[in-house]
Amino acid sequence: MKEWLNIIFKSLVIGLLGGFILLLFFPKLGGGNLFQNINNNTINLENPSGYADAIAKAAPAVVRITTQLVESGVEERSLGSGVLIDDLGHIVTNYHVVEDAAAILVALADGIPMTAQLVGVDEKTDLAVLQVSKKNLPFLTMGDAAPIRVGDWVLAIGYPFGVGQSTTIGIVSATERVTAKPNLEELFQTDAALNKGNSGGALINSQGKLIGISSAYLSKDAEGINFGIPISLTKFVVEHIIRDGKVVRGWLGVKSGSPLSPLGAQKLGIMDLGGGILIRDLYPDSPATEAGLQVGDIILKVNGGLVGDPNRLVQWLSRMEPNTRLLMDVLRPAQEGGKNKSFQTSLVLAKKPENVI
Repeated sequence: MKEWLNIIFKSLVIGLLGGFILLLFFPKLGGGNLFQNINNNTINLENPSGYADAIAKAAPAVVRITTQLVESGVEERSLGSGVLIDDLGHIVTNYHVVEDAAAILVALADGIPMTAQLVGVDEKTDLAVLQVSKKNLPFLTMGDAAPIRVGDWVLAIGYPFGVGQSTTIGIVSATERVTAKPNLEELFQTDAALNKGNSGGALINSQGKLIGISSAYLSKDAEGINFGIPISLTKFVVEHIIRDGKVVRGWLGVKSGSPLSPLGAQKLGIMDLGGGILIRDLYPDSPATEAGLQVGDIILKVNGGLVGDPNRLVQWLSRMEPNTRLLMDVLRPAQEGGKNKSFQTSLVLAKKPENVI
């Protein structure tokens, strides 16, 4: 028995001495940095509150929206969410939340209702701005958050199913998503749960900063596929609605276009430019036709910048106002053995017609 005890004792002493020597020469093995945060989105193991501080910062600015609709003489109620975005009582929400509303009521977490007036809407981006008369309410600032990345944490705050303010959590699953609805801009995708009533609510990051507005879910059968309107787009639309009551966009008049294929670029000898946009259809009497553009022309540059993605060009143009002047570099492919023609043309964007998507 004594021999076994001696063996165990010697093993313990040797192990302790070995560990001491390792710590002496390699102090980082002591565990001081084992749980060091990798980035701002890493859960801090020393802060058991999780995201309570972020929610406490943002939640007071998220309101419940109740609309009264009158259809065929019958009054109906609809629920949604909204976000206070300044100390003047402006609230951003989804257009579909307040569409055709006869009356709009909003309430903070205290439940006291206030009448809201509709300032303006932008159907193309599914955004609307309301205003209440009460000032100096808690609000979230637009545009002070860092750009979102896939994998960033997302917290969704809203009023689903009328059960009261609720918060769900997920990550940014993808960016630059385009939904089935006609939309001039790309959304970001998240798996944070969004239910009926969440529309128009806040999407915040782990610091409690506003990164988007809850917009839609893919379908009732698809779990974890939800969409948010990026705050950069929200800010652009809201500022125009508050200033003008609506968003007035510049219009080029290219009805449809497609990226020039690598093979096409090789045949035309413009591989070094990375392609271009092939014009497939034009609106008559538009800035494009007045500038001499034709079907089959290839737009290579706009204001000196290379272009290759029609969707990105549409998005870029949608944030320009009428009367904005553009300079385009264009290539007209040769016909029947002739030579390609390169030229520049200047044009001025017109006001986008209401009947054009």
